[in-house]
Amino acid sequence: MIWLLSGLLAAQAPSPSPRVPDTIALLEIDPAPAIELTAGRETRIRARVEYLLQSTDKAAIMLALQDQSGQNLTGKTAQVKRAVKRGRDTVTLEDCVIVPAQAQFLEVFIALTYRPKTLTTAVARVRYPVKPSTVASLAEEGPPVPGPR
Repeated sequence: MIWLLSGLLAAQAPSPSPRVPDTIALLEIDPAPAIELTAGRETRIRARVEYLLQSTDKAAIMLALQDQSGQNLTGKTAQVKRAVKRGRDTVTLEDCVIVPAQAQFLEVFIALTYRPKTLTTAVARVRYPVKPSTVASLAEEGPPVPGPR
């Protein structure tokens, strides 16, 4: 009798709706992904993303800049973050970095985070090739343009 009752209750219970994952989509980034960065120069990275947050009420979107070894390139300053709330919206993040002289490439990661040090699978990534700096290339391009900090 108990088995039959539990079977009937399970049959009547509504099935959980499928969980829609949180997402992040890169809408635009400057410089453009095909641009080759120059080692030793300050570069401003500006990205606009659209996110969909459904798994929690509050989160943050973080901009991380790394070299080929995974080294954080923001130095002693904190990575740029923007608080976001449940729903769909767009956000713009911006940071400046001096491209390391030994860098082979620079990677930009834009990730949705829920709690400190908790990332999701909602990540956008762009990889920039880096060319070595030379006195000639620096003279052709002019002085670095300082960015916000």
